[in-house]
Amino acid sequence: MDGRHFTDAGEFLDAAGPLLLSDRARNQLILGIFGAAQKQPDIYDSYEAWAVFEDDGAAVAAASMTAPWNLVLADARSDSSVEVLASTVASSGSHVPGVVGNRPTIDGFARAWCEVGSCERTVEVEHGVFALETVTPLSGPPGLARPMVGEEFQLVLGWWQDFNSEALPSGLPVADRLQEILERTLDPEREQAMWIFEEDGEPVSMSAHSSFSFGGARIGPVYTPPVCRGKGYGTSLVAAQSRHLLELGLEFVYLFTDLSNQTSNSIYRRIGYKQVAESAQVVFIYEDSSS
Repeated sequence: MDGRHFTDAGEFLDAAGPLLLSDRARNQLILGIFGAAQKQPDIYDSYEAWAVFEDDGAAVAAASMTAPWNLVLADARSDSSVEVLASTVASSGSHVPGVVGNRPTIDGFARAWCEVGSCERTVEVEHGVFALETVTPLSGPPGLARPMVGEEFQLVLGWWQDFNSEALPSGLPVADRLQEILERTLDPEREQAMWIFEEDGEPVSMSAHSSFSFGGARIGPVYTPPVCRGKGYGTSLVAAQSRHLLELGLEFVYLFTDLSNQTSNSIYRRIGYKQVAESAQVVFIYEDSSS
């Protein structure tokens, strides 16, 4: 097997596309990052990717990274290809703070990476990857689901900060870029957007969606302030937003859920989402903390 390093998103897809597209639902995160890098090159500071190929040229493992974010894995075809992938990433000299991917690929990569990179590993987050093709009709609270407007920017920015404090591991670089990311959702030239559920004219819940890639889009973050919870606002918002995306012509809508939160998992299943993978985020602790 042969490993290759890419710095051009188009070249990476030409080489590794058959592997990534073989299961769009399970590989939706790495495909979404590729799509954003292609459509909106200003969205990331850098783009790197790696792939492992059999002798016949078929890609059997792949990963991409947009520093300072974590490495993102596609599902690999074999354990041995994961080990070659780890060696290929290491030989490129890129610093990898952590890795996100589906099991079992992520477990094999994290183990192999720590063998070549002199580090320890810890699982910070465990998620379910869910996909939806048809929304199940549900009754819900009275209200309206709609895109955010500019006057709600500071309110939603505060909600997003609260979501991060509740749901995300500490130290993720997203905290420093929230304002920039949220500003992009108001740009009419971009596909990603932030949606609001309002009741009696008052915003009570929010949910974002990514730009479109290969027939799909990812929903998240989803957040309802504590004082507004338990009334079905988030459920109605995600259902309406998912239906809107499908009506635009997308084939799939995806989201991540905390596997330990049985309430949110059951809610998304009621809307029509089905779990397609178990995902994890692993953080690496290096012997030399300056690495």
